[in-house]
Amino acid sequence: MDSQYNNIVKMLENMPPDADYVHFDDIKVNMNQGANASRSLDVRAVNELVDIQTLSGTKQMAIFMNRNQGVTESWGSVQFKIFCSGITSCQRGSKRTVEEIARLWLRVKGKQAIPIFKHNIVDYQSEEQRLNVKLLEQQYHVIAVLMGWETNDQAAQEVMKAEKAVGKPSENIKASFSVRGDEVGNDKHSGLKFQSDVSKTDINYLP
Repeated sequence: MDSQYNNIVKMLENMPPDADYVHFDDIKVNMNQGANASRSLDVRAVNELVDIQTLSGTKQMAIFMNRNQGVTESWGSVQFKIFCSGITSCQRGSKRTVEEIARLWLRVKGKQAIPIFKHNIVDYQSEEQRLNVKLLEQQYHVIAVLMGWETNDQAAQEVMKAEKAVGKPSENIKASFSVRGDEVGNDKHSGLKFQSDVSKTDINYLP
């Protein structure tokens, strides 16, 4: 019996970790005792390691690999803009190649023409984002006109791409500026800074 028992123990000790444990029906394997009860796999740590290796191996940014944990919307937009800039750079090279092939084909056929090839623009901005930027630009030039820094014609050329303004601002439009911040100090050696900014611009339409 001792020799048989020792033989079984030796066989179990030589089993690899991934081997199946074959036993009789009256034997139960309990893995919830001792250190096995508190042992578990930290999936988060493995996921973070895989994320880094995936991004490094594919040489891609996180937003395009669906690894956007910790990536804000602003940073995601910047990543998309960088990616689109790379596409634009490749399009410039292919544009010259296609136009050169077209010019060679025209010379072979004896046709007098100048081929022009244009790629479709890769749009990474939404319509709302473009309109918000346009609105901020208009507010910028409104302030410049009211402060006397530029004329209405200059503002119309910058904002609307028009030759000149079609008229003067309506008298029913009242512009008011709300300035927040006070002068704490103006001495550069005192460690205090002058704090004053135009943080709000209200345009009220009077009836």
